[in-house]
Amino acid sequence: MKLKKFIALLLALVLALSVAACNPGSTTTSNEPSGTASTEPGGNEERTSISKIENFEPGTHGLDWRDYTLADEQVLDILLTFPSTTNLDPNDSTASNQWELFQMVGEGLFRVYGNPDGTQTMEPAGCESYEVSDDNLTYTFHLRDNKWSDGKDVTSADYAYSIRRLLDPEEAFGYAEYFWVLKNADAYYHGEGGFTVDDLGIETPDDKTLVLTLEQPTPYFIEEMGMVPIYPIRQDVLEAAPDEETWQTDYTYHVFNGPFVITDRVMDNSITLNPNPYYWDAENVKLTQVNLLTVSEQATQALMFENGELDVLDGSAEFVDRWQDAANNGDFIMAVFGRPQTGMIYFNEYDHEPGVPGEENIPADRPRGGASGLMLSEKCRLAISLSIDRQAFLDTVYNRYTVAGGFIPKGMECNGINFRETYPDDYITKLQAQYDTPEKLRALFEEGMAEAGVSGTVSDVTLILMNTSSSSLAASQVEFVQQNIQDVLGVTVQLKNVDSSVGRTESQKGAWDMMMYSWIGDYNDPGTFTFLYTSNSGYYTTFGGFNDEEYDHWHEVAMNSTDPQERADAFHKAEEILVTKAGVAPIYYGDQIVFTQTNVRNVNWPQVNPVEISRAFIVADDAQ
Repeated sequence: MKLKKFIALLLALVLALSVAACNPGSTTTSNEPSGTASTEPGGNEERTSISKIENFEPGTHGLDWRDYTLADEQVLDILLTFPSTTNLDPNDSTASNQWELFQMVGEGLFRVYGNPDGTQTMEPAGCESYEVSDDNLTYTFHLRDNKWSDGKDVTSADYAYSIRRLLDPEEAFGYAEYFWVLKNADAYYHGEGGFTVDDLGIETPDDKTLVLTLEQPTPYFIEEMGMVPIYPIRQDVLEAAPDEETWQTDYTYHVFNGPFVITDRVMDNSITLNPNPYYWDAENVKLTQVNLLTVSEQATQALMFENGELDVLDGSAEFVDRWQDAANNGDFIMAVFGRPQTGMIYFNEYDHEPGVPGEENIPADRPRGGASGLMLSEKCRLAISLSIDRQAFLDTVYNRYTVAGGFIPKGMECNGINFRETYPDDYITKLQAQYDTPEKLRALFEEGMAEAGVSGTVSDVTLILMNTSSSSLAASQVEFVQQNIQDVLGVTVQLKNVDSSVGRTESQKGAWDMMMYSWIGDYNDPGTFTFLYTSNSGYYTTFGGFNDEEYDHWHEVAMNSTDPQERADAFHKAEEILVTKAGVAPIYYGDQIVFTQTNVRNVNWPQVNPVEISRAFIVADDAQ
């Protein structure tokens, strides 16, 4: 794919509360699917471990603030990972921290809410209602009356402008592929058929009506309609900024159509939000201020939460057990939900051809096959993947989550078919049974070396594991992987730690072999995972550049079919190719273990999107 933009690689997704994405995001969206709670951290089978206070279950969002005595101070303090990397462009949002912020200051056609049982619902937000034509090709959305934060009406033109901009091939936004389902969008994006932006299946009969026409029936289309990358954008506001880059990064050049507006931002430290007085449901937005804080050290996060300086915190590592006891004692509220999240190691497989138009930002001297020259070798990648002791990794780093034997996580449904229950994720287990000793794995790696034309043995090889996060959790992850691969394969693994601010540049240079990432689904369908590794995906270079025609074929079959069983079978075939050819090394499936202070209500955790606080409120101490 010819890209002008190379999307930032943010290990921070694994630390975010949700998407993007990510959600979005994402890493994190997102960007993020039919979740369940469990009796053990990381499990995904039973729905337990939800603390209750006066019949209140965490994860709800429909509690009426009028039924409570509200605290005098309606201020919520919550973490946001790396605000310095938060792009304020909805179309370009790829990480869950971005989706988290956009859900607070923006709003699309729908708002996604999680339910206490781990399922989710999509409720009309920017639209009041919609109809679908008998042939399932035309969707007509009727917008509600809402205004931007400068008092101007939100119109169908704002939605249309955003979608058209998302699909602009010159912009090369990562989420454009999701909306190639619109009529003529795929051909327009790829410069085929002579289509122009006016030929896209987007119409605005009037200011309150948005009509979207699809290329063919798409079973998951409404699932996509709550995604951040198609949030409306005011064309006049963007064009009034000095340039697009300034608009993307400086909040003072923005207007907002969501529950809150950004009123202050301290880079690398905090973002302050206050209510949007023009929001259509301002009466039910009770928080007077939201403080999004950046705290990289987990120990500091835990101390702040225990001291009441944070109101919401993702449970991790050693704090889970400690806080579970505190929740049982009524000191905190704890909720455990499933999350469609896969943590992975991906490889530098991007085989760059110098001089390709649209890839000017990728250096011509980018190493072929990564820093080692071996990452185009399926055998070398597979040896690395099979060398990882996934359970030990989880026990050491997280004390939660479950081992991933496949790429598509638990909870994903394919038009009613529970994917993971239908297709066991035993790919890794079967391969590890075949290569069940370090000697066999080393021999496999050396076979890959020979095929790649690299002489020597494993002891002559140095692999570069790059890390773009300064957090203690990220350090624990890469240090475990480094030692594990060295011990099993006998290669040398060097850590390359770079600041997140230069992560994009360093990634483009290609002087690395492996990175770690976590992806959280954007909607409840396996396609939100498999699309990442298609050769025409907006994430093609971001996730290493795996390129396999058979994989592309089965993904395309799944995305174009309307038959649930055919779709599920095709996703299964694509996943098997990706994992057994080590296009990626899946490590774990995620979950959500979230703690809140006992006076916080209506903080919500959707399956696929980050934490939702639009209708949250704080109750008085004597009203809990």
